[in-house]
Amino acid sequence: MQTASHNISNANTEGYSRQKVEQQANNTIRDGNLIVGTGVRVTGISRINDEFMEKKLHSAVSANSYNETRSFFLSQIEGVFNEVSSDGLNKIINKFFNSFRELSNQPDNDTVRSIVKESGRMVTTNFKKLRSELDDLTKSIDFQLESSISDINQIINTVSRLNKEIVNIEQGQGESGDLRDQRDLALKKLSEYFAVNTYRDERNNYIVSVDGIGTLVSGGQVQELVAVAPPRSPDDPLPQGSKEIFFANNRNRVLSDKFTNGKLAGALDTRKTEIINTQKALDSLAYNMSMGVNAIHSKGFSNKKIPTNELGEFDYGKVDQKVTGLNFFKPPTRLHRAAESIELSDEVKESTNNIVSALVPNRPGDNRVSLAISKLQHEKFLDDGNATLEEVYLKNAGQLGLSSKKTKVDSEQSSGLLAQAIAVREKVAGVSLDEETANMMKFQHMYDASARVMKVADETFKSILGIMR
Repeated sequence: MQTASHNISNANTEGYSRQKVEQQANNTIRDGNLIVGTGVRVTGISRINDEFMEKKLHSAVSANSYNETRSFFLSQIEGVFNEVSSDGLNKIINKFFNSFRELSNQPDNDTVRSIVKESGRMVTTNFKKLRSELDDLTKSIDFQLESSISDINQIINTVSRLNKEIVNIEQGQGESGDLRDQRDLALKKLSEYFAVNTYRDERNNYIVSVDGIGTLVSGGQVQELVAVAPPRSPDDPLPQGSKEIFFANNRNRVLSDKFTNGKLAGALDTRKTEIINTQKALDSLAYNMSMGVNAIHSKGFSNKKIPTNELGEFDYGKVDQKVTGLNFFKPPTRLHRAAESIELSDEVKESTNNIVSALVPNRPGDNRVSLAISKLQHEKFLDDGNATLEEVYLKNAGQLGLSSKKTKVDSEQSSGLLAQAIAVREKVAGVSLDEETANMMKFQHMYDASARVMKVADETFKSILGIMR
């Protein structure tokens, strides 16, 4: 009755495995030529649980957590670009080249030159904004790593404590079913962060390990993790301060790339692939766009009058500023983080007259440079001459969208598999109120029957005593 009551009380307790009273017939006694039974005795209380089923559940939890984490961060990366509902980078770049196209139609119009300058400023601002938001996503992953590692260390210390308590209770022939349930629940929560393996070693210690990482719990011993920022080279794709995972007692071995499934692997894989690849694509676009525009822009002449000498030759010595060799963007020093450093040149910031349209000086109607820059929009000068700026951008945006869509589908499938694993676990180890109610009624009838036996025996004994009197 106590066990049935315990089961009913914990019907809604997460991770609880129903318990069953194990009964065995008492030793018989001999009465003359008869062998008489002496009833029943309780040999123990067993926990209804399937270890293989628990491992399947932990695996389903890890896979679902991995896909949900990936889907979360990929949707944030998609939100950074947001090409559909607002002016994304592709639209801003197209507006920039269209402004040069308009300048080629009105090469001596100061208003159009101001529009070109503003379009260029919007390009640089948008590149910086996107690069900064991707860096912020990296910082968000770092924050999640720190929070996750704190939770992981707390969980493995709980498992270690439960290991010791279970051993102590079982050595005293006690029942450890509830403690084992708590340990399984802790392992289920641990499985949210990475794929977990459990087994017993030759000394019968309960081991919790991670593939490719090593042992985290061995009986009552733990090996904690830590998330710290290692020093990085200037060319490292990750910014300074980005976190990596190490063992707390060994910070020479980086563990970040070793995890499979779970939240850690989902966040780290997204950082290593989609975020870094998107940042590299942005850097490449910013670098090649500024270099391509500058290569054409620097060949022309500014919108300034250049005096000539008596021979009709241009007298550049009488001009106090540069009139040719002018860059539209500041020349990038390197490809790495070019989207972060792209900027209008000092000459263009100083005056819109330094925005070049003419290929030769003193030709207000000359539009050959501005026309050539506008045509750069459709020139295939990226990917070894096989793609335009727009094609490269849309290719990377498309790959990001496909990854996000695939991860959402994977997340839905893994969620279904997790629900199925939970249902199977509940079917085997969960509490059925109908079954426990039936048991309670059965136990009640058993008690009534035993009481009737005692009553009949008592009445018979009294009758015998009465006859003797």
